[in-house]
Amino acid sequence: MEDFIRLRHISPYMSKKLYTNEALDPSWGKAIKASERYGQLRNHRTSTKKNDSRGALWIAGDFTDMGVNGPEKITQQNWLDLVERYRNGETRSGNILKEGSIRKRKEALVQILKALRLDDVLHFVTMWKEKKEGLEIRWWNDDETEAMNQFSMRLFSEPNRMKHCIAHLIHFHIAPRREDTAAFKWKYIDLNAGIITFKASKNDNRCVSFIEDRFLPMLREYKAFLKENGHGEEYLFPASNSAKSGTTKVHRPHITGKTIGTWLEKIRDGTLSIDGTPIRKYSSHCYRHTLAMRFLNSGSTYEDVSRVLGDLVATIEEHYAELGFTDSFRKAWKAAHVRSSMKTTIGTAQPEWLDSFRGVRTQTMHRLAAAQTMGSDTNRVADVPGFEPGFSA
Repeated sequence: MEDFIRLRHISPYMSKKLYTNEALDPSWGKAIKASERYGQLRNHRTSTKKNDSRGALWIAGDFTDMGVNGPEKITQQNWLDLVERYRNGETRSGNILKEGSIRKRKEALVQILKALRLDDVLHFVTMWKEKKEGLEIRWWNDDETEAMNQFSMRLFSEPNRMKHCIAHLIHFHIAPRREDTAAFKWKYIDLNAGIITFKASKNDNRCVSFIEDRFLPMLREYKAFLKENGHGEEYLFPASNSAKSGTTKVHRPHITGKTIGTWLEKIRDGTLSIDGTPIRKYSSHCYRHTLAMRFLNSGSTYEDVSRVLGDLVATIEEHYAELGFTDSFRKAWKAAHVRSSMKTTIGTAQPEWLDSFRGVRTQTMHRLAAAQTMGSDTNRVADVPGFEPGFSA
């Protein structure tokens, strides 16, 4: 019975749209409009303006559920209680929010408070800091990614599967976020030079990558296919070339990021590794992790990864420093462990005592070498067989 009552209690929120402006107190409605205006005055990008509206609506709905009917009525305890509700999954969706998601809700509230100049509330809200959570990095190894490449090349011969294969190849080479892939344009790709260039919608950073020669014919064939079948030459994934599913609320010229995710899952789930095992069921975002690790494990720098993915160098270093080893780190390690490259006398005719100074005669090691050779000038020490201590002709 208790479960039934609980379900009845949350049932008003079980529709697809969990938050609506109509259910809010007028004070929160004014707050949302003020936040949107604040974003306009700060010249936010289109995608950021959308987040301004959504974030303000979510935080307003969350406080309304607690009985707080306006931003000016928020107390310190209200804010702390809301944070705990997020962590405990006491939300309209029933999902626990991670610290990063709570931080985004906080940012939406901060923008409302700044727009309304509610400095007293703003003071204690800005004091809150999220708990640091390490980003879970999951990536496919080279055998898995190549298996997906080979599966895509075989599947490409089926006209209704071509778009799935091309979506995979775009992610294999430059790993955009799903929404960026959905809106990908042919002008981003130079098929003659084999280069991809576009700006990430999240931060406007420029992303650049090359395309492997073996995949260029597939891209050319797919572009010709779209043109011949009346799908235009602007988008790689026009809405006219995707299957219709249900009612479309927002009409757009290209598919959605959710559709891209579904297509990538089809490639992943249809592929078997070389040993016959299925590909690990990672999300589409793991293409970004995989590409970053492929670069770092091959000796590339964080700057190289940043140029491909469009993330800040500091972000790349923060998330991947413990997982990948760059050439600069290897050089630093060798400099700190000079004896790691020392040649041992084990298994040779040389006496073992030669290990104590062989391979360490550098300008920075003269003092150590002199102490070990009883004052000999290390610049004049010759490593000649037969001149060991105690040797007599």
